[in-house]
Amino acid sequence: MDDVAQANVSRIIVEALKDLGVPNARLSLAGPQRKARDGHATGESIVCGPVRVTMRSDGRRIEFRDESGGMLRMIFLPQSFVARAAAA
Repeated sequence: MDDVAQANVSRIIVEALKDLGVPNARLSLAGPQRKARDGHATGESIVCGPVRVTMRSDGRRIEFRDESGGMLRMIFLPQSFVARAAAA
C-alpha cells in the first residue's frame, strides 16, 4: 500500500474510532498483526483501546470489533481505492 493509500486508511480508521467513542483515537499502522485462518492470510489487525480493527486481506473492508469479538462497525472501501492500494 502506498503512502497516500495508507494515510487515507488511517484517517478512515481514526474517524470511525472517534465515532465509536474511543477517546484520543490515534493510529500507527507500523507493525500491525497479521491474522491467519487455516494457514491463509485473512488480513491485518490492530488493537486500539477496547476496539480491534481488522483490515481484510482483500483490502475491501475494515472491521471494528469489541473485546468479545462482537461486530461494532464494518466499512467497505470504494473499489477505486482498493484498486489503487493493490497496485502499489
